[in-house]
Amino acid sequence: MSDSDLLHLKALVALDALHRGNGTSALLASLGHNLIVSECLCVAGYEKERMTAVREGHAALVRVDMKSEETGRWEAEDGDYAALRAAVEVYGAQLSLAPRAEIRKAQLDMVGVLTKFWPQKAA
Repeated sequence: MSDSDLLHLKALVALDALHRGNGTSALLASLGHNLIVSECLCVAGYEKERMTAVREGHAALVRVDMKSEETGRWEAEDGDYAALRAAVEVYGAQLSLAPRAEIRKAQLDMVGVLTKFWPQKAA
């Protein structure tokens, strides 16, 4: 199994757990990271015409997270699951199309996005 296949499989496992109501904050975060990488790959030209699906998937993750604060469960239901499934499909297609170096660059870009918006502790 290739590295790309493993990355896609991890995203599918996280999606399945969220669909079954067995999600965790860690799985939600992992899927969020995958979608940021996917958005970076869209910008780089891989499945760029499907950027809307990736952004809708990210919006679904935000809704799942907000709902978890009320229910204590990380669960993607109906429309949110469909949006996430479509976004993970885009991610899988990108992983099979993009060269390994481009995927690594997108992963580094994702880290840059996260650190840019992550609250910094005072020194």
